[in-house]
Amino acid sequence: MTANPNTPLTNSVSKEKIDLSKKPFLTSPEQKAIVFLDLDGTLWMHEIIPDSALKAIREARENGHLIFVNTGRSKDGAIQSIQSVPTSGQVYSAGTEIWMDGKRIFYRPMPSHKAKALFDRLQTTGCGIMIEGSDSSFSDQITRDYLQQLAARQGISSRYLHVPFYEDMRDEDWENVMKISVHGLKPGEIDSFLQENGMVLTLFSNQDFKDLLSGEITMKDLNKGTAFQSIQDALHKQFTTIAIGDSANDLPMFEAADLAIAMGNGTQEAKAAASWITDTIDNDGLYKAFEAAGLIKSR
Repeated sequence: MTANPNTPLTNSVSKEKIDLSKKPFLTSPEQKAIVFLDLDGTLWMHEIIPDSALKAIREARENGHLIFVNTGRSKDGAIQSIQSVPTSGQVYSAGTEIWMDGKRIFYRPMPSHKAKALFDRLQTTGCGIMIEGSDSSFSDQITRDYLQQLAARQGISSRYLHVPFYEDMRDEDWENVMKISVHGLKPGEIDSFLQENGMVLTLFSNQDFKDLLSGEITMKDLNKGTAFQSIQDALHKQFTTIAIGDSANDLPMFEAADLAIAMGNGTQEAKAAASWITDTIDNDGLYKAFEAAGLIKSR
């Protein structure tokens, strides 16, 4: 099954609109929340976090709320970038791995036999393949060539340029596959395989191949939104749930949250699905979102 953030399907995810300009969402200090923050376009731009966003996170945590970065990236691909962000924890690989206070509280990699079967099927398509694990990732030459071109075009480097090739994978590496990313896949080519194996292909926001697809394949029953319940189950405690994001890949956590807030710089899909729209990231948007949610006191 292919989940395309650019199709009308995403419009089915829509929260009831709430006016938070006069009254915050949380009205009592006793109400505690789990808050999910997307990375690019929400918490930071080009990995630069506004000072006001850091201030909001610290104040909210002091008030007893749990703040998590929630990213589609694997731990292996994200840990170096986000380990210094002062959050309560991290949600990686679309809800399949969750850390809190330096301890892993949820972990469910793709079953190894399914990961191997998916890899075998993808090899018949001629697309680029990146196998992403919790602690290590592996690619093929097609993906490495694509990433080199992308890095040259954007003027930035990528750690994925230096990951080993999949031929170096050991048995234990197959036991820790969180997702598999693809570049240059023909539309519909593996849809029946995904359906039969309970998987979903979520397309990346940027599509660089004409008439071909790039995205990440995960197990269908876990996503950025299911992580809310995974955390509450691990802590044996219920919380109000709040999601803040800016693009179509944030819709699963928008749908699962009690309150969904879109960034002012977000896509039309995200804004349409949100309960409330805050300011842009470069105009203290995250801080204002925390104020509107009642996570921190208004300035």
